[in-house]
Amino acid sequence: MRLYKLIKDIYIPDFQPFVYIKSIDSLVAADLHLGIEGALEKEGIFLPLNLSLKIIEELKRVIEDLNPERMIFLGDVKHEFGFPNPAEWVNVRNMIEWLKRRKIKVDVVRGNHDNYLIAILRKYEIPLHQEILSMGRYSFTHGHLPIEFEKLSDIVLMGHEHPSIRIRDESGISHKFKCFLLGEYDKRKLMVLPSVNELATGTDVNLADKDDLLSPILREVDLGEFIPYPICIGSSVRKFPKLKFLKRLARP
Repeated sequence: MRLYKLIKDIYIPDFQPFVYIKSIDSLVAADLHLGIEGALEKEGIFLPLNLSLKIIEELKRVIEDLNPERMIFLGDVKHEFGFPNPAEWVNVRNMIEWLKRRKIKVDVVRGNHDNYLIAILRKYEIPLHQEILSMGRYSFTHGHLPIEFEKLSDIVLMGHEHPSIRIRDESGISHKFKCFLLGEYDKRKLMVLPSVNELATGTDVNLADKDDLLSPILREVDLGEFIPYPICIGSSVRKFPKLKFLKRLARP
């Protein structure tokens, strides 16, 4: 598997919504939303495939290739706000048991969808970090809560926003791409990861106003200065111009 170097020792595996941090030998993922199928069924929406199983299998493939020592989840491992539905329980349990069998250390930073997740994690002796997990020069958070600057390390990784960009081609057809975002937050590097779950396409960050953003952290920054790195299947990760230059490319 090819790795695209983003900054320092942070790499993006080809076509994947994960990052690998070499110095701490860790794979990082945000917003899996496992069990989303059960929530959609309650609304009368039935998917033709088990999306959660597909997500887990892709995660396994990346781990088998990179063989990291640690797996860090940046929140919203499960989908329901309340008690886990049966699909969530089964999928989260199977994923964790597979990671434990491979002797991979697991850390979970709590997201706003992770209520009751502690009931599953406690069984496997996996820590649930309430706001921030810091390891050396890196801090990990979900992104749904305001964060005190002094608690953060030099490089901050977060999820929650599910960032994407929208680009209109010469034919007038609009295309949406999930993306990584890289910018600064109080003189610290800030990286926003896309959601792993393909149904959680999230915010078109090159079009969004501050009031449209989900994360209070991103409402405090100049998002126009952030650089997107879209995930394009069949192509390597590419660095795009700053978001402020992509607004006109999204409009008719």
